[in-house]
Amino acid sequence: MLTRIAALITAATLLLSAAPKAVLADTASSAPITVQDCHADGYRLTYDITFTNVASKAVSKVRFALVNASGALAMIDDAGSYAPGDVVRHRYRPDQLLLRIYSDTTCVPATVTFQDGTTWQSPAVGPDMEKSLQQTPGSHIAVSKCYIGDGVQMDWTNTAQQSATQVDVGLIQHGVMVFQAVDKGTFSPGTLIQREYDYDPTGRSGAKGYFVGDDMMQNRCIVLGVQYADGTAWTNPSAPPLSEKGIPFTVTDPDPNAPIAISNCDGSSGDNWRVSYGNKSSKPIVAADFALIMHGRIDAAARDLHDISPEDGNNARFPLDGDDKVFHPQCIPLRVNFADGTVWYNPLFAPASAAGLSQ
Repeated sequence: MLTRIAALITAATLLLSAAPKAVLADTASSAPITVQDCHADGYRLTYDITFTNVASKAVSKVRFALVNASGALAMIDDAGSYAPGDVVRHRYRPDQLLLRIYSDTTCVPATVTFQDGTTWQSPAVGPDMEKSLQQTPGSHIAVSKCYIGDGVQMDWTNTAQQSATQVDVGLIQHGVMVFQAVDKGTFSPGTLIQREYDYDPTGRSGAKGYFVGDDMMQNRCIVLGVQYADGTAWTNPSAPPLSEKGIPFTVTDPDPNAPIAISNCDGSSGDNWRVSYGNKSSKPIVAADFALIMHGRIDAAARDLHDISPEDGNNARFPLDGDDKVFHPQCIPLRVNFADGTVWYNPLFAPASAAGLSQ
């Protein structure tokens, strides 16, 4: 079962169109700006970047590529008036929720515009580079956005030669369809449709109580069916079934190589769940991600940003939507970030790009 889950997770991970990370890093070293700090603030849901203008003339705009081991996830634009030597500290709210599990990113300059009108363009990062989304063959619906915000965020365009009157969509995570929505209207060819499909506001769940996780890298939006104005229709011939248990998961023994040991897992505290854990590795920890397993499914995931020395520990508390009392919960570590920059991944949840990164 665990092997199958690991394979599904790897298969569901989105492949990103980008130059290799090493190439991007080499390009950044020759850019007219240098980045001193780039990190996600999981509490404020922001992205914080500190950079310096090392060019000999003033800068008016900078476009950053947010890059992980797979490539560029998204772009962030910064505009202002920055003289040579100026240090800029800005906080951004990126369009995509890049603050979730597996989204370890660095900021690479993609385009720099100077006040005299000239520009510097990274040879490795295109100005319009975006995440490459998987499409649904045969649907004539082109998906251009798929992620989790306050609801299921999805942008799509009807590429057929006639108008559609109904489009049925679904969201797949970890190989399981966890959400469905029916969109009715008149959708003309070539018109961009921007939607936020709501799910149960009392919990991270779909219309029938299926858990919807926050991890952007696990989202895949699919088209389940299309009805056209002339009365014809298309139905997805290979849509996965909607699981009654949400994302299925079976926990056996904890990973013996995990750098942290969990001593307590409390999922019955009303609007909170708690994890007590200790650092059993030989180096300091700066962040740890955990999953809460309840009723045979992953019901929540959260990150604890805390400096923990070897043999030290912490009691972390995370918000939990709803007020259900949960019996026999289990908490598992998903990822651990060390102070030296290395990362440990739970082998069941490591993205394909994490091969060889565990420490």
